[in-house]
Amino acid sequence: MAKPQAEWGVQNTHATPTPIIEEGRIYAHFGSYGTAALDTETGEKLWERRDLNCDHRVRPASSPIIDGDSLFLNYDGVDAQFVAALDKRTGATLWLQNRAVESDFVAKLKAQGVKDVDKVLKRKPSDNRKSYATSAIIEHEGRRQLISPGAEVTFSYDPETGEELWRVVHEGWGWNVACRPIYQDGLVYLTQGNSRRLVAVRPSGSGDVTATHIAWSTTRGAPEISSPLIVDDLVFMVSDGGVMTSQDAKSGEEVWKARFSGAGSSKAATYWASPVHADGKIYLTGIGGTVTVVSAAREFELLAENEFDARFTAGPAIAGDAILLRSGTHLYRVSR
Repeated sequence: MAKPQAEWGVQNTHATPTPIIEEGRIYAHFGSYGTAALDTETGEKLWERRDLNCDHRVRPASSPIIDGDSLFLNYDGVDAQFVAALDKRTGATLWLQNRAVESDFVAKLKAQGVKDVDKVLKRKPSDNRKSYATSAIIEHEGRRQLISPGAEVTFSYDPETGEELWRVVHEGWGWNVACRPIYQDGLVYLTQGNSRRLVAVRPSGSGDVTATHIAWSTTRGAPEISSPLIVDDLVFMVSDGGVMTSQDAKSGEEVWKARFSGAGSSKAATYWASPVHADGKIYLTGIGGTVTVVSAAREFELLAENEFDARFTAGPAIAGDAILLRSGTHLYRVSR
């Protein structure tokens, strides 16, 4: 695009979506600014698409995912919301599914106690349509599913055809979804954006399963931006305000809760990046530059707090015995 989006520039950049690399290829996605496949040896552009567009408003954030020869992309803007499946070899469209959601934004704002609705609509019209989440492929009882969080509804699609299988409608301020859904032991765990609600869904239904297939839900410590993490039978998550909780994955019962202040600070830390698990430990990167390490266990144990002169909004990556940390200005490699 000749004029990159410049409004609402605090949260993320045009390059927020994470690229995918595989043997001989890398797939880079910039939302409405284009998607391309490149040869990893020569840098040659193999294909590109610039015709799939929406108004992201706060720029794109949903990362592409690959399953077989299909590349799946989410577009959830204030003007258009859809999912596209591309042939990863050629970039050709395999299917495109528009989000079928009916919503009364005015009624939702009033239901949440907003008094000056006209002011909100003038400043951020259709704000309830935005989503920044990355999809996930699961297989449950022999049925493969693309779990794709939209702004007000999380959908399950048939990854081969794009047919909608089931949906869960989000509660309250359930938009601006950013977390990636995860699947384990017959349940899909997903969060609902600004409402800071985590729900565990049985992915065996059809149609609207909001009232029938939610096994449990909680708003205690649920994140708005970072994704939850499951280790063994525990769900770990950190809220934007630095409260970390551990919950039983089957029942939702809280196991422990801790609040992080950040190394050398009495103020609450802020966490947008998703936690990462490796070698029995959970690593969390904070916006203020603190990298926190806790034990992935039923008893809370703070193992370390490391302070960097940096701003972390991306989660760490594990590469062998090393951890890669990407800040707003530097890339760090920490090894044993």
